[in-house]
Amino acid sequence: MSSKSAEEGQASESVLGSIDPDVAEAVRGYLAEPIASIDILEDQVALYAKELESQADGGAVFDLEYALGLARQCENLLAAADTMVEEHRRLVQAATRYFCVAEDADGDFESLIGFDDDGALIEAVAQSIGRADLLED
Repeated sequence: MSSKSAEEGQASESVLGSIDPDVAEAVRGYLAEPIASIDILEDQVALYAKELESQADGGAVFDLEYALGLARQCENLLAAADTMVEEHRRLVQAATRYFCVAEDADGDFESLIGFDDDGALIEAVAQSIGRADLLED
């Protein structure tokens, strides 16, 4: 087995092994999807950011600033995705898609910690692909 073959999948396995099993199950589904256009993914993040603001205006109880910070982290990862190997780009896509779904393993608008699973996934992806520099402080 070549070193390239041995390395393929390492980042994905690292992410899947470091997150909640319910989140990992959803991520596996997203990893199997065809690679989408970065523009489409960026649009999804922008639309979800607007939804976040709308939900907050409507009285939903969640940490808006944290959620908007996660949106920026997704945007940062997507901005760098063109230069990534396929596995890393798939991971960024999976994290982005997961973030943009309100009813995920921990419903985003159900509590103050509804975005913790999203944040853990985005951080795990950034760490695993060696791009923690794209995460905000």
